[in-house]
Amino acid sequence: LRDLLIACRNCGTRPHMVAAVTAKHFHEAPVPSWVFEEHKTMESGEPLVVLLNPTLLALTKKLVALRPDGPLFLNNKGNPWTDTAIGKAMASLRQKLKKKGIKLSSTGIMYGFRHTFATEMLKKGVPEAHVAGMLGHKSTAMLSKHYSHLSSEIGTLAGHLKHIMALPGEAEPEGAGSPPSAAPAAPAVDETTGKPLECPAA
Repeated sequence: LRDLLIACRNCGTRPHMVAAVTAKHFHEAPVPSWVFEEHKTMESGEPLVVLLNPTLLALTKKLVALRPDGPLFLNNKGNPWTDTAIGKAMASLRQKLKKKGIKLSSTGIMYGFRHTFATEMLKKGVPEAHVAGMLGHKSTAMLSKHYSHLSSEIGTLAGHLKHIMALPGEAEPEGAGSPPSAAPAAPAVDETTGKPLECPAA
């Protein structure tokens, strides 16, 4: 279960897809990934590609060495993971955590890692198109449908403003940088003629 948890946490892929990974799906070059030729993405009909971060790459290489044939992720009985087996394992894990006094902030299901992955990427400012690609979507429609609530998180949105830098010639906010020099005084004007008054010689 630990290996499956790590995998789902680090790639945001649907649990049943992670459970189906075999050595033949693993490609280390040109980019470390799992490539599912048999599973076409709904929008484009292209193979589903799951990119691997360093943690998941190391885990995959370890499991490929152990299991060159068949599913890489097996339960403690040596059997492939099924949706039912995953559900039972997570229920058991929730009970163990409860007995230890650990409270979960959510339901605590395996699919929740996919939502967490997407939410964290969006909060970090990763473009929606890139997050959609990592989740296996070819458009941002699903993200807009399920994660539009993030637009109401003012703190998160405000944090993005720090990345917007002033361009040359743009005024800096008051108090930023060195204090502005005093502006030159306007010349005295004759109220009758409107012409500038000459300053007396020093």
